[in-house]
Amino acid sequence: MSTDAAIIAGLIMLALGGCRTGAPPLIGAPLVQGIAESLDQQRVTPQYLIPSDSSTALLLTSFAQQRGIALGGRDIAISCPWTGRAPTGYVVQISVDSVVGNEATGSFRLSCSSPGRRGAFATGGIAKLRRVGKTWVIDKWLDRWIT
Repeated sequence: MSTDAAIIAGLIMLALGGCRTGAPPLIGAPLVQGIAESLDQQRVTPQYLIPSDSSTALLLTSFAQQRGIALGGRDIAISCPWTGRAPTGYVVQISVDSVVGNEATGSFRLSCSSPGRRGAFATGGIAKLRRVGKTWVIDKWLDRWIT
């Protein structure tokens, strides 16, 4: 396959929605809404969000800037925001688990730990996503959880 053909094939896959490992990250963009809702239920705003991968970092950039929360690297040792021990934050993962035509399933997870205090905390959700025109939206939440 020529380079031009490979580029065209890649663009077609991008337009069709890709697959789990090659799914365009923007399919998962609506899941940021679940992260916002989870953070809005917390009494203390975290200093950092630590993206688990580059796709999650891409999806969180604008949201974090709007909220005044820094994006950090995995090398930052964070504590849960309510501990008062700086730096505080959550490790965040957004993933698109399946894409079939104009429907997808995706999930998000926020987690932190507080050794010696309350232990670990995690919250997340799984959503059915639907493409409306060129935009992906949450069709419905399939599960929301807190541990």
